Amino acid sequence: MPRYHFNVVLGDKLIGDQVGQTCPDLEAAHHRASSIAREMLGSPRVYGVQWSEAVFYIVVDGQEIATMPFSESAKHLR
Repeated sequence: MPRYHFNVVLGDKLIGDQVGQTCPDLEAAHHRASSIAREMLGSPRVYGVQWSEAVFYIVVDGQEIATMPFSESAKHLR
């Protein structure tokens, strides 16, 4: 199974995912990213960060294959 890395970009800051997670495919990785974003959006001001403005860059083998704005996950919080 491929290892997906979920790098977070917030403004001009990159928070790199050095460990990553194995997922069977891109759809599963997208669901995982959405789940992580919802958790982080549940505490939007942790360390003074406004997570709703963040974007996941999903990477496999050093190549960016998808992006997912955290705000896309916010609609599932209601």
